[in-house]
Amino acid sequence: CRLVERVSTMTKKPGRVTVQTQCSAGVAVMVAVPSRAEEPAELLKKLGERRAKIRSLHHITADTAQAKDSTTKVTTDLWEKRDGDLLKQRLFRETVKTSAGSDKPAGSPTRGLTVSDGKIEWRELPVGDGVMAVKSKPKPRDDLRELRSGIEGGRARSKDGGTIAGHECVLIEVVGGSDSARFKTSYWVSSKYGIILKRTHASAGGDRRELTTVELKINESVDDAKFTYTPPAGATVLDTDAMKPPAKAKGKGK
Repeated sequence: CRLVERVSTMTKKPGRVTVQTQCSAGVAVMVAVPSRAEEPAELLKKLGERRAKIRSLHHITADTAQAKDSTTKVTTDLWEKRDGDLLKQRLFRETVKTSAGSDKPAGSPTRGLTVSDGKIEWRELPVGDGVMAVKSKPKPRDDLRELRSGIEGGRARSKDGGTIAGHECVLIEVVGGSDSARFKTSYWVSSKYGIILKRTHASAGGDRRELTTVELKINESVDDAKFTYTPPAGATVLDTDAMKPPAKAKGKGK
């Protein structure tokens, strides 16, 4: 047989290159051969560039952490829209904790909301029986920050991650720690969009954690109203830029 052409790249299928050969009998054969896996840091840079090109996003995830005596589930609902140089984000997070052997929540769920129009960011936090609304400069959410830190501080490798939520993924595995503190974290990242669609974590101490994608919509229309915020009536308002003392919000909130 003689080599005809390379039909896919290592970037699309990490650790594997598909080639087409033409045999003397005229039969085309597709074969997968091993290739040098892309360095995780190099690959992550490319994924980050693809993530930054997304025009709009709605991503709901469920993150479950299991310890010896409790289970904590964090549901995250992220909206995102790029408007020129502005990155608008709305992030709602709910945390529910249950004790071992029980399905009932141990206390009330903890909720938090962050809304940014690209110029001003608001964080709504529960404080006692009330709410505090914190105003500050935007701090865009970086989905890949944890993975970036893991690659810098541990040993990492990348390979084909199959398909998650209908998207081809690259799987990046990070191993770190030592002896009793050793851990392994695996990230399934969309090869096309650079979004983490699944993450698992296991430690030598027995703790387990898994993040899964519940819903994902990319580059669909998103109303700008998602990124506007007014503190609810009675909320304590803190402006970190002006460094003013806390004040009570007036009027009706949204």
